[in-house]
Amino acid sequence: DPPYVVTPWREAIARIASEQRLVLIMEAHTVTEHRAWIEQTLGVFRAAKFTHYFAETIAESGSTLKSRGYPTSKTGFYTLDPRFGNLVRTAIRLDFEIGGYDLADRDFDRREEYQATTLAERFAARSDSRMVVHAGHGHIMKYEARGIGRYMAARLWEKTGVEPFTIWQLSNELLPNDDYHTLIRQIGPITEPVMLVPPPQNLMETLLPMSSVQPAVDAIVIHPPRLGQEPTDRRGAFTDQAMRV
Repeated sequence: DPPYVVTPWREAIARIASEQRLVLIMEAHTVTEHRAWIEQTLGVFRAAKFTHYFAETIAESGSTLKSRGYPTSKTGFYTLDPRFGNLVRTAIRLDFEIGGYDLADRDFDRREEYQATTLAERFAARSDSRMVVHAGHGHIMKYEARGIGRYMAARLWEKTGVEPFTIWQLSNELLPNDDYHTLIRQIGPITEPVMLVPPPQNLMETLLPMSSVQPAVDAIVIHPPRLGQEPTDRRGAFTDQAMRV
């Protein structure tokens, strides 16, 4: 129950990196700050001797990407976001083994099975493997999802015998506005991300009610609220050609 005990994200990630071999971090594909935060964690993971960084969006071989030194428009879909491009550059600079693991298939079971099999094979290829997996939304759910099935994380756990440590990112876009600001009031004012490790069960039941086990993930990152406001009084030139971005 509130008040929640929060941990500064750097402290929490350092502890997680020192204790785990397989860490899955979720992003919302429409929230670019999630990618910026994952990029900031990579140095901590590398210092803890993590060896691999895998992202579902990467569609070219990791060796080709590393030899070039940067992503291009053909690297993947989400990597077209400049912040995701920066993340990939950081992974290359830190000398992670890099790759993708997704399958363009609308069939749920085939896709989740392919993802888990690909990651498990790469994880088993080195005895010292320690892997950060960057995934979208529910793929990091390691328990059966009622009415949906077993996501990638649950299958990866079974194939490797290593329980993944799963991290969910939470920002204003992923909770109704009133619920998000209620949560911020409960944890107190923040100016940078903080973590709940483990997350409270009542919060997880709101976020991921379909999970057959609660809490559904091992940690939550809470991003601070944005402080800016829409510049409604701004008037630009060439307004008939303006496009909101």
